[in-house]
Parts: sequence; C-alpha cells; structure tokens
Amino acid sequence: MRKYLKRSMVFILFILQFQACNNTSRQETEESSEAKNESKIPESGTFLSTDEMDIFYQIKGNAKDTVIIIHGGPGMDSEYMVADFKELSEEYTLIFYDQRGGGRSSLPDTTKNLEILLSIDKHVEDLEALRNYFGLKKLNLIAHSFGPALAVNYALTYSTNVESMVFIGPIPPYMGNFFERYDESMRSRLSDSELKALYDLNNEIIYGTDPVGACIEYWKIGLKPRIANGLSIEVIKGNCCAAPPEAIRYGYLYTGNVTFASLGEWDYRPQLKEINIPTLVIHGEEESIPMDMVESWVENGIPGSKLVSIEGAAHFPYAEKPTEVWNAIRGFYSDN
Repeated sequence: MRKYLKRSMVFILFILQFQACNNTSRQETEESSEAKNESKIPESGTFLSTDEMDIFYQIKGNAKDTVIIIHGGPGMDSEYMVADFKELSEEYTLIFYDQRGGGRSSLPDTTKNLEILLSIDKHVEDLEALRNYFGLKKLNLIAHSFGPALAVNYALTYSTNVESMVFIGPIPPYMGNFFERYDESMRSRLSDSELKALYDLNNEIIYGTDPVGACIEYWKIGLKPRIANGLSIEVIKGNCCAAPPEAIRYGYLYTGNVTFASLGEWDYRPQLKEINIPTLVIHGEEESIPMDMVESWVENGIPGSKLVSIEGAAHFPYAEKPTEVWNAIRGFYSDN
C-alpha cells in the first residue's frame, strides 16, 4: 500500500470507511497538509457541501496512511461500521462520513426537489467536497454494500482523484433482476412472523413516536439474514441506530428510496473498462447479494481487479471474518 498511501495529514475522515489515502507527492501536498494540520481540524465535525449541506465526519486512528470509508444504505450512516473497523484504524487513519440525508449530516428540505438533492450526483459531489476540505490529492476508498455504487460513480466522474478502491459486500454493477433475487433470498431466511414484524417496525420507524426504539428492534431481526448461518447478530459491534430520531425516520422515508431510484436501471459494465484503478472486491459466500452478479465487477469488468470470496460470511464479512478481510486488504495494499 506504500505506493498509494504516502504521508497524509493527521486528520482522516471517519466517513464511509473509505480509504482516503493522501497519495500525493510531498511537493504537491505539503502546503495543503500543513495548512490543515495548523488549523487543528477536530477529530469529528462537519464540512460544507457545494450546495451548503453540512456533512458530518469522524476520524479514527492517527497513522500516516489515510483511508476513506463509504457506508451503505442509502439512508444509513457510518456509525454502523466504526466499531468493527477498530483493528484497521490501528494501522491506518480512517475518515468516516455520514452521507447527506442521514446520520448527523443535513437532511434536505422536503419542500424542495429531493430527486436532485438526494441524487447520486449530489453524493458524488459531497465526496469531492470531502477530498477538497481535507486537502487530499487522491483517495483510497473502502465502500460497503450500496457504497460501491457511490464509489464507482465518483471514479467515473473524477478518475484522476482515486488511487484504489475496495468493495465489501457490494451491490452488483448492474440492476438486472437483482432486487427480485435479493428479496427472495432474504425472505427465505426469515419466518413469516419475523417478516411481518419487520414490516410493522418499518412503519413504526417512519410514522411512530419512537423511531430509535423501533430501529433497534428492527435490526434485531434485520441482521439475522445478513450474517452467516450459525453466527449471532452480536458479531456486529457497530450501531445501526445511532443517528438522531429525525434522521433515522428521514433515511427510511426519503433517502433510501430517492437515492437508490436516482441510479435508474443502472448498468456500469460498459464503463468499467475505463476505470484504471486497482480494485479489490470482497464478498461473503453466504451473502444474499448474488455472487454471480457481483463477479461482473471483476470478470470483464474493472481491469486488473480481484475478487476474494469469504467462506462463512455474508453481508458483513469485516465483522464475521475480520482476520480474512483485513489480511486481504493488507495484501492488496502491499501488492499495489
């Protein structure tokens, strides 16, 4: 990873567990990094998007190499990843951030055009605003679940600003029949009573008086089909319900639907060959997101990319099989 992760500023966003390495030459970034250090950027806070939304970030770790984390969702926030990335934060500086429309970031005004304000294009510009705010020349990204869709859109828009990408449990690079197959797999792993409880709790989150409490109960069930058979949901140390009540409700009601819809019937496969960025894809073998669809990121996809399948893991391999995941990421960085 030394090739990509040159000395970066001390402060790295705790945003989407995204590897934002300050991978620039000392000549190019010395003044920018020194200016940021001298300004004593706090370990958590907000920066402004180009349309003046507050984007919350956290920095974990203080190693010289920087990584930016992109959380899934959409409509979630980065807190569900933080605790489970502790081991990685002991080796790299991690910047996590909450995507707009969730967590501790701004919730766009619902009287405005949310199709624009919550579009994937706005999320891409927020990531670019992050890069500029922290004075990073290039980003190394780690993205989970829906996060790779944001990462690939950023890479296609700002190809020269990305050094490497790691996708963990990614959605496929094309829509196809993804939703039908994913839904069928998830339903097969829950009882009828659990499915009804999820439906009721989803409504409680949106319309009830205690969205946090309903969220906690929702994920007690919702994590079950997302982890490997035989594992307890306690293997996930991150908090899926750490956001303010109004943000939890907003994410379920607006962000999740609007941001996903902004992808349309997405198919990035024709463009993947244009991405000349070292990429590692990590996918659990018990994942409900179909492996054969995920393989398209690599097979006739991003040139030189690599797929690592993790036995005994599903949607959260970094928590279910952390040793295998961190070793795969370490090897990827050392090789590149």
